[in-house]
Amino acid sequence: MKIQEATPLTGLREGTCSSTAKAASTHERLLVAQAKSGRSGAFGKLFELHRVRIYHTAFRILRNRQDAEDAVQRSFQRAFTNLHRFREDSTFSTWITRIAINDA
Repeated sequence: MKIQEATPLTGLREGTCSSTAKAASTHERLLVAQAKSGRSGAFGKLFELHRVRIYHTAFRILRNRQDAEDAVQRSFQRAFTNLHRFREDSTFSTWITRIAINDA
């Protein structure tokens, strides 16, 4: 196969990532709507989706494993308590990340 005939991998990844990101965003919005309507299981799924990334964010700031774990717990508690105030101008992941950064 000649180089000109090969499909560039970046084009494949971009298309795949954008469709995957859209699906994830749609799934996240659905979970937020369900959580706002009182389904605690939906918030649990949001927690599972984002806890590792939030932990890594808090750990980069705090440089202590236990403090980062505590920050994750406090961040999700605040998000759960204030979910009715989430205006959905941004994604839930952006919102929870900001809460964690402020907490840390």
